[in-house]
Amino acid sequence: MSTRSTVGIKSGDKFIAIYIHYDGYPEHMLKNLPTNMSDITDMIYQGDGSFLEDGVVFKNAPDYEGPTEYHSEFNWLDNEKQNWCEWYYLWDNENEKWEYGKL
Repeated sequence: MSTRSTVGIKSGDKFIAIYIHYDGYPEHMLKNLPTNMSDITDMIYQGDGSFLEDGVVFKNAPDYEGPTEYHSEFNWLDNEKQNWCEWYYLWDNENEKWEYGKL
């Protein structure tokens, strides 16, 4: 069984996010998400993937795309909830930490 998640950043008035298929629970994700904006941006632009480890998105399927732009946080999270994501992670640039929650 997969624990699906989505990881995003706010860029201007848009949200840019990726989908991660496995190990999306906080105990795994929080220790593997980067914590500086440069590395976070690099990770996001790797696109969707099977799992995340040390800020690297691993792709075990050729059909992964991303990242995806959304016009609002609601639009992003609602879309990913419909795609069976269980957790979301959003970088809070002001406080330099990851916000996260259950969808």
